[in-house]
Formats: sequence, C-alpha cells, structure tokens
Amino acid sequence: MNLLFFETAAGEPFLAVQSAPEPTGEASPGDETLWRRIRSGVQDSYRKLKDRFDHAERVCSAIRHAQSLSVIHPARLSPEQVQKKLLDFFKLRYSKHGRWLVVDFLLAGAGSVLTPLPGPNVFFFYPAVRALSHYFARSGAGKGLQVELSFAAEPLLDSVESHLGRLEAVEEPIQELERRYSVDGLMEQIKTLKGS
Repeated sequence: MNLLFFETAAGEPFLAVQSAPEPTGEASPGDETLWRRIRSGVQDSYRKLKDRFDHAERVCSAIRHAQSLSVIHPARLSPEQVQKKLLDFFKLRYSKHGRWLVVDFLLAGAGSVLTPLPGPNVFFFYPAVRALSHYFARSGAGKGLQVELSFAAEPLLDSVESHLGRLEAVEEPIQELERRYSVDGLMEQIKTLKGS
C-alpha cells in the first residue's frame, strides 16, 4: 500500500494513503437478531460519519489491513529521517486512540441502557461509532509499527511542501501524485490540513 509522507510548515507529518475499498464485515449465522441490528447500525453509522473524523485517524484506519507500506517521501528527507518520524507518529496515535477507545467504549456502555427505547439512541450510537473508529485507528497505528516499510524519494512532494500556502501553483503535481500512487482526493486532503 502506498503512503505519501510530507511535512507541514510547522514540521508536523502529513500522510495520505492509497485508496482502497473498505472491507465489509459479514454477520455470523449464530448472531442474535438484536445484536446483528446493533452491530449493523454502528457499522453503517461509522461509514457515514468517517469523513468527518480527524485526517490522521482516517489514515491510520485505512492501513489496518496493509501487508506492507511503500512510503513515498520528499527527496530532501532521508529514509532514516522519515522512518523515525513515521514510527513516532504511529506510536503517538496508537497511545491516543487506545485511551479514547476506552473512554468511548465506557460511554457507549452507559448509553446502551437506553437502546431498547424507540427512536434514535445518540447516547449509545455516537460513542459506539467513535469507539469503533478509535479501534480501527489503533489497529492501523499498530500495523504501521509492525509492517515492512520501504522508502522512495519523490521530488514532486518537495514541490508540494514548498507551496502549501499556494496550492494552485502545484495543482498539476498533486494530480500527478494522485495518478502515480492511487491516492484519491489529495488536493482536498491537503486543503483540510490548511484549514481552508
């Protein structure tokens, strides 16, 4: 799986991952009807809301099934520098999402008392969706710490890094990066980084 890596003006890592279809979970034949409906509702809600979650959380979630990562980085950085920054990023995310997984799981447990009542149960479903998202992100961060990493320098990323304030100047390089590395919506991802 391709993983684009570059740094923001503040020196923070920014990652974009190769687009891949989201795996779907199949229900077991022995599942009880209520449990199947709850699980299906949480998974459907996750799919609808995941675009609103933090960018780094979505990237970590996307790599949870990766067998290896091909890290594409700016030519100005050595593979050793990128590896250190990437491992630090994954360690921080693994810890963060582990803590929030526990918090949201406990909130969902408290909200589950209201599940039998008719109508939408936001006190259960939203914390349950967040717990699922943190679980996926923690799994992805853990996978990032374990999988084989390969590194390749890409001069186009140097150009993008140096023009984060004027993205219109690097529209063509961004489109080329999307094409080369199968990363959908890279321009939109970078715009969310800038807060525009």
